[in-house]
Amino acid sequence: MRDDSTSFTSSLWDRPAPIRPPRHAAANAIPDEVLSDAQVPAHLTPLPDAPEHLTMYLVSNGTGGLLKQRLVDLGFTPGTPIRLVRKGPRGSLIAVRLRDTVIALRSDEARLILVTPEAPSPSAFEHPG
Repeated sequence: MRDDSTSFTSSLWDRPAPIRPPRHAAANAIPDEVLSDAQVPAHLTPLPDAPEHLTMYLVSNGTGGLLKQRLVDLGFTPGTPIRLVRKGPRGSLIAVRLRDTVIALRSDEARLILVTPEAPSPSAFEHPG
């Protein structure tokens, strides 16, 4: 009787690794058109530049694709109170408190989220018509 188990396991290791399909364009976290610091209105602050432990209010979520949808699902919507809890040691990550939950974000993605220290009026988010 012939032992075929070694030929079966060796054939598994001889196979090339599967090729992953490219990420869909909608999955890009950062949109093509990003505001430079000079283009951000004076009363708005990118989230990583907000003072720590001060409650700010989310004005704009400028991320794109799947990241934007995920952030909206987590509660990153206009008018929501948000607080910068901590910055990472090299500044590449930040932790924010949003609706009694601490969430870690990459600083380059968080830079696309704009906040203001003043609570926005409810009419600021109403759709005309």
